[in-house]
Amino acid sequence: MGQVAVRLPDVFDALPEKEKQAILNMGIKKSIEERIKQLSEEVEIAQRNIRQFEEKYKMPWIHFAQKEPKGWEEHEDYTDWKLWEDVLRENLTLIDKLKACLEK
Repeated sequence: MGQVAVRLPDVFDALPEKEKQAILNMGIKKSIEERIKQLSEEVEIAQRNIRQFEEKYKMPWIHFAQKEPKGWEEHEDYTDWKLWEDVLRENLTLIDKLKACLEK
């Protein structure tokens, strides 16, 4: 199990150990839940942007990525689309890891 040093107000030291642990556990849980919410909103934005590219080019990313970009616009779209695909993949992976933290 990992350890993190956190500076807390001196008054926190006066609390019983059980109460300190409950507060810290609740704070961590709430923080993870909030982060999942933030990442989920970013996933929705990425999915909307990806859908726009799929509609524009009438194909999924996997096919578009294999073709040679024709001109400046397709090159720019390739860069932007890849960025959104990366954001989607990374955020979904992170959400899964954070959800696993909540299960333990």
